[in-house]
Amino acid sequence: MQKDDFPTYPRTYFSFTMLNTTTDEFIMFDKRQIFADAILWMEGDWNYTRIHTVDNVTLLSSYTLKCYQQQLPGFWRIRKDAMVNAAHVFSIKRVANDPKKLQVTLTNGVQIMVARRRQFQLRHHWAQHTGRFRFEREAPVS
Repeated sequence: MQKDDFPTYPRTYFSFTMLNTTTDEFIMFDKRQIFADAILWMEGDWNYTRIHTVDNVTLLSSYTLKCYQQQLPGFWRIRKDAMVNAAHVFSIKRVANDPKKLQVTLTNGVQIMVARRRQFQLRHHWAQHTGRFRFEREAPVS
């Protein structure tokens, strides 16, 4: 699937606010382009994918996360059923109650737990993205 194979549509869908229109990464949804910078994260649901956008709109697609992972290299797979946009990751912290667990916080405040087997890969991506290797710890809840 090439970018030139699709007709050009306006860079908005519903009320998407485009944060960075310089990217050429997009997915097709309902015969329209959704650019990667408008997507916060994706959630797998069997053979469907829920696409969560910056405008708090959730779209349901009939493609799997694996299909989108191949199309969008700027996304990190953090669980079997979740993939986040690296541009929208606000922080990655260790959970206070269990320091072996990691939690990703997105720019809209959504917190998603990271699978144990994906932590090493996420650490590598985070180091490339920010230049830091260590994660912060959450303050213990009293």
